[in-house]
Amino acid sequence: MSHAIQRSGSNRLLRQQNLKDLYNRPPSVTRGLRFETAYDKIQIIGAPVNDGGPLAGAEFGPGLLRKAHLVDGLVDLNYEVIDEGDLNFDPPSKDDPCAEQSAGTAHDSFSVGNALQKVAGAVEICHNRNDSVLPVVLGGDQSTSVGSIVGSMRCHPNLGVVAVGAHADLHTPLSSPTGHIHGMAHGLLMEDATEWDPAEIPGFEWLLKERRLGRQDIVLIALRDLDSPTRRLLMENHVKFFDMSAIDRWGIGEVMERALAHLGSWPHVRNSRPLHLSFDIGAMDPSVALTASNARGGLTYREAHHVCESMSDTHQLCSLDMLEVNPLIHEDASKGGPAGGALETAEIAVSLIGSAVGSRIV
Repeated sequence: MSHAIQRSGSNRLLRQQNLKDLYNRPPSVTRGLRFETAYDKIQIIGAPVNDGGPLAGAEFGPGLLRKAHLVDGLVDLNYEVIDEGDLNFDPPSKDDPCAEQSAGTAHDSFSVGNALQKVAGAVEICHNRNDSVLPVVLGGDQSTSVGSIVGSMRCHPNLGVVAVGAHADLHTPLSSPTGHIHGMAHGLLMEDATEWDPAEIPGFEWLLKERRLGRQDIVLIALRDLDSPTRRLLMENHVKFFDMSAIDRWGIGEVMERALAHLGSWPHVRNSRPLHLSFDIGAMDPSVALTASNARGGLTYREAHHVCESMSDTHQLCSLDMLEVNPLIHEDASKGGPAGGALETAEIAVSLIGSAVGSRIV
């Protein structure tokens, strides 16, 4: 069973000690061969967004992924890697403006919204540098994907999104039962989502001028942990999804073919639409990776890799984000303590990024 630490100032010393123990451990890295891709440079964008959810630790994800030798692994695949460190975000303040009750609930919207705007800007700048540069965003909680998707849509208006995670994240401030923005990551971007006005949510006013995702622009994969309101949103918005039952029924290969076909993209067929991969590590089964979700029945190691390999096979991957890698989510002490499990999870995430950018067994 995994555990997580709630966000609060009283946990800061515990977080620092956990990270000190963790970062002193030597990582292990598996090397591989590189499949042909349309880019030869990768820019890493550290996005330590954590205030979109209730748990502490996701802000340390970018550092942990680097500790797991992400850069070395990409260099071994013959990529030139640009890493200018993490983006800087202002933390929430008691003086931050809040939305009126009639506009819905979005906790810490001012700080989270401004952070996501910075992520979008960083991704846009990366795209504008050169078409041969792939932005890889390291989260950060699930809300980080709002910034990475918008940043890519600014340069690729016909972007298709493959979002892998246990949750649908289709809520908006008007529908969310908790008000946590990490559960709105896709809902905030859907043109058919429950009516809400970005102008009424402090920090998100910038979304007014951004493109939205239509139902033909996104596919959700590996859903398994849904509440009743989310099930209703899936049906009402007609969002294409493949839950774990679909993966059990058809296998991950068939699911990926159907998902990409929905987006008008097929493996090994060039000149189809550009694609973004958003991968929440919580999509994986907790027996494989330590995640914020304790729901059993997630993706296996090989199923997760097949998703990423399928994205690479399209030759159309133009951006990706890896989310919810959290070093403060740990195993019971009887299973070896927090450090080993957290670093192993980061190593799995690094290997998934490798598969998405062309790493292959042979």
